[in-house]
Amino acid sequence: MASRGRTRLTKKDLVAAALRSEITQGRLAAGARLRQYEVATRLRVSPTPVREAFGVLALEGLVEWDAYRGVTVARDLRGRLTLADLFELRGALEVLAVRVGAASPDPAVLRELEHAEDEAQRAARASDLTRWPIANHRFHAGLVQLARSELLSQLMGIILRASMFFPSAKSLRVHTAHAAILKALKAGDADRAVHLVAAHMKANVRTTRREGAGRSRRR
Repeated sequence: MASRGRTRLTKKDLVAAALRSEITQGRLAAGARLRQYEVATRLRVSPTPVREAFGVLALEGLVEWDAYRGVTVARDLRGRLTLADLFELRGALEVLAVRVGAASPDPAVLRELEHAEDEAQRAARASDLTRWPIANHRFHAGLVQLARSELLSQLMGIILRASMFFPSAKSLRVHTAHAAILKALKAGDADRAVHLVAAHMKANVRTTRREGAGRSRRR
């Protein structure tokens, strides 16, 4: 009998993880065409999980579908932005979205936030650098969905997509802030939810800038 709480990775998950790593580490160049049968042969799987993995990566913004070119690797949208810069942008969007939607949150969005945080917790305990960033991004994307704004969701998708091109953190942190944010949202306490989201993202910015400065001094 399988252990409770343990998620078994499917072939789709494994293919998506392999391609995600190749894209974010630059081994697959922006604009490179991904042919289903070539990827299946290289990864020694059938075409079906490759096609399913393409769908997962498209939702994450790492690949693009085109009627003429097929599936291609998305462009890296970071430009000269640092990860701390992206955190600041994310924080601004999340605070706005929570301010708009926290007073009467959609129950479906709250369930998505719970599922994302549960997955992030499991991935962190397993030191899984493949699943944890995705689950963490799902949580923050869910916060923006509270505003019920297609524009804000699209903007957040662009920012999260750019964030994916940064290497995963070496250490996995379980954010107690997420649990507190969820508690405030369930209670309909919009002011507290906004305060917690703002404080959480400011802490991420400070930590990321401090880590970046430390790397610069060691060079």
